[in-house]
Amino acid sequence: MTTPGFHADAAAPAWGERPRLAAWTTALDPPDPFALLRLANGAPRLFWREPEEGLTVVGLGAAAVLRADGPLRAARLQLQMDHLFAGSVIEADSPLAVQPRLFGGLSFTPSPEPDALWADFGPACFVLPRLMVTVTAGGAWLTVGRYDDDLADSAARIQGLRDEAEAFCAALGEPPAAAVSAPRWALTPAVSREAWQRMVTQAVSQIRGGELRKVVLSRALEAAADGPFDVIAALERLDSQYPYTYRFLFEPEGESAFFGASPELLAEVHESVLTTAALAGSRRRGRTEAEDAALAAELLASPKEREEHQIVVESILARVTPYARRVEAPSEPGILRLPNIQHLHTPVRAELETHFDVLDLVAELHPTPAMGGYPARAAMTAIGELESVARGWFASPFGWIDAVGNGVFAVAIRSAIARGSLARLYAGAGIVAESVAEQEWDETGLKFRPLLNALGAENPA
Repeated sequence: MTTPGFHADAAAPAWGERPRLAAWTTALDPPDPFALLRLANGAPRLFWREPEEGLTVVGLGAAAVLRADGPLRAARLQLQMDHLFAGSVIEADSPLAVQPRLFGGLSFTPSPEPDALWADFGPACFVLPRLMVTVTAGGAWLTVGRYDDDLADSAARIQGLRDEAEAFCAALGEPPAAAVSAPRWALTPAVSREAWQRMVTQAVSQIRGGELRKVVLSRALEAAADGPFDVIAALERLDSQYPYTYRFLFEPEGESAFFGASPELLAEVHESVLTTAALAGSRRRGRTEAEDAALAAELLASPKEREEHQIVVESILARVTPYARRVEAPSEPGILRLPNIQHLHTPVRAELETHFDVLDLVAELHPTPAMGGYPARAAMTAIGELESVARGWFASPFGWIDAVGNGVFAVAIRSAIARGSLARLYAGAGIVAESVAEQEWDETGLKFRPLLNALGAENPA
């Protein structure tokens, strides 16, 4: 179906020297976000939903695409974002929360990786949607944005955006494209048990030798479908089954789709207050309340899990404190329960010294020891030596930032990359001196379950 007023083949301008942003926002009835995603017609699209039916955003098309690489990629992105929003013309009778914002993230490492599945993403990519539907507790809004140098007549330009919004709203009553039937999946571990055993054994040897205290190793599961794969159907299942997570989809070029349901917040900044959390240490859920409570008590009492968690807490506090005049964190972790797993969890809140954009804190916190290890440099070196499958954006920051620097970024775990009939699922495990390879294999298998359930595939041994 071709949506009136929305053209998938319209090229989004790259960041340049003179363009300016214009946007129009209008209220609308709350739509079905998954039906909206099916209107993309091959154009870039995104989905973002915060825990417990919080902020929900669907983006179609791209008004602007920002990219950067290298160790200073966050700073380069910040310059582009400042330029993008400078001098913008925004006509809206709506809260700031629904005005234009950028969605995207960073890869795990700052350099490009030679992997075809991740070719569309690069080391850093953010998209300003051409059409953005935002749903909050206060209602739903459509924002239409353009970024170019045609500012000769701002009034006419805004009228053009209003016309585009009206055409899009008229198309919402049309039936969306039908979902394809569920395929059968062939599952192949990208890392064999034997290779995993060697990886963990070598990592434990380095830890016991004093080279580092912790390293997070990941493994991947390759899934091949026997027919077309409907990523929106998988996303919808994730959304319904894991409501306490950050659910997301990102297709910056309309080809490869990165999607998942992450329980882990990396950074939220709102009016100079930072919220983050340490999430490390895991146990499965019990079949009964008594078994569930016993597993949680075992997790809290485990020296190995507590050490892994405490390393993350200490690192977050050390990285945040220079930015803050006050930092608050409980002295003991709690338990965060998800449908298939439970984690040690320590929330952290910081009152920042002055205004820092959320991207400043994202750059400082990524990767936390929960995703990389500690000390960071030694852990990243070990990951590069031990892992054979490109992480891409797995375990990396993904989220949004607005014109004033507020934003929310999750750690993109419980995630997968899909292209055509292929998907690659990722899971990681924190390795410390007492780690046992078989137990870590089982833990990563548990972490694959949300994505396997979303695909309608069975969990391999």
